[in-house]
Amino acid sequence: MTRERFEQALRRASDASRQFALSVVTNDLPTDYRYVVYLNHSFDENPLEADETVYPEDPLRVGDLDSPLSSVEIVQLLCRADAVPEWIDIAAYRATHRFTVFSLHSCGRFTPNAERLYYADSDLSPFGIKSPVLPPRWTEAQGRFDLNTTRSHEPQ
Repeated sequence: MTRERFEQALRRASDASRQFALSVVTNDLPTDYRYVVYLNHSFDENPLEADETVYPEDPLRVGDLDSPLSSVEIVQLLCRADAVPEWIDIAAYRATHRFTVFSLHSCGRFTPNAERLYYADSDLSPFGIKSPVLPPRWTEAQGRFDLNTTRSHEPQ
């Protein structure tokens, strides 16, 4: 996948994730986006195919709420020699007055082979839209909630 195509998919996925989040949160969600990335979130001990690469030296997380990454930084991090993670789950994570911050949970297997990418039936591939973290015991009957008061599912 070219960097340009990956960048376009990232923008479309961010827009779609924002739209989904707006249906469940009370926050204004700016269209200036930033990201916190959780790498190697897949089981990668099975044998690799010839076109798959893993990077076990990658940190578990890149970026945080104090210094989230820009889309340019995401493309540099996740598009390596036209290989990208086979899946990336995106969800609205936090809202500031300037940015909507998304969490990206990424597969550890990178491939240039489009046939290996998840969510191939959409123009968002390899991105899959996920719900923001819901408040404990939240139900739809309670209505929308403040995104900034939920607790994230960060690795320990």
